[in-house]
Amino acid sequence: MDDDKIRAILKRIPHLSGCEPLSMNWRPIIGGQHNTVFRLETPGGNYVLRLGRRFPDFPEHYGEEVYNARLAAAAGLAPQILHFDPDDGTMLVPLIEGTTMDDSKFKAADAVKRAATALKRLHAGPPFRSTFDVFKRIDKLEKEASDGGDPAFASLIEVRKAVAGLKPALKLDQAEMAPCHNDPVPENYIDTGGRMILVDWQCSGQADPHWEVGALSAQCRFDDSQDKALIETYFGSPDHPGVARMRLYKVAVSYTWLLFNLARWQKDEDPYKRRRNAIHWLGRTETLLAGLDQNGKAATSSDGR
Repeated sequence: MDDDKIRAILKRIPHLSGCEPLSMNWRPIIGGQHNTVFRLETPGGNYVLRLGRRFPDFPEHYGEEVYNARLAAAAGLAPQILHFDPDDGTMLVPLIEGTTMDDSKFKAADAVKRAATALKRLHAGPPFRSTFDVFKRIDKLEKEASDGGDPAFASLIEVRKAVAGLKPALKLDQAEMAPCHNDPVPENYIDTGGRMILVDWQCSGQADPHWEVGALSAQCRFDDSQDKALIETYFGSPDHPGVARMRLYKVAVSYTWLLFNLARWQKDEDPYKRRRNAIHWLGRTETLLAGLDQNGKAATSSDGR
């Protein structure tokens, strides 16, 4: 999008009415698959400007997103929304000063604990609009994903059967749905030092909270020590019954990322990267499956985990 179009958008945002467009500077923030995001600097302060990049999946999509994001902001878990256009997804929020997380920054146990605290607070809040089920996501991706006969994915059929076998165990004792962010990639966490703020609420909705805890662990590639900090902070004890559900979802989420990258690989989207990522997530899924006992539950090690 060229600068003239961006200036035209800035002119119609009431919160910026006192700023001349020529006095503002913006630069892209890398990340995000569905939108274009800019850091916006003005004489009155610094902001994040989100511009919709494609039509939403359904007409109510943006309206549900802003409803959920405002509830999260009221709880101190998301940036305050200063402007939102439900027609095209244009959004203006204050720039959160802090550290954008990645896998390496989550190596610190205190950072894991702040993220776990944020999720625990989110899941205890008022209900969101819309819903999310990771197995529906898996069903959709399995129709799109293909290994192309590549021998590196020879074990995919068995992995698929094993993951399908987790669903009955998770459905047997269903947890109460809770408000979830549903896209806990590390880059969606901003660490202010005192707390974690979550950004990009486009996937938010009611879901099993254990899925989100497992997703945080899977998508940030937590090791045993990080999982220990996560479990102690969120559940309070490694013996909590929710820990087994979290570990089952960790497998399902890893499998989801395997399918996601296979689907993108078959669409010839950065094929070298997508194949490499798919091989990584296949290995992660197999390792996590090997850690489950014969009943599909998380195996317990000698230290109680």
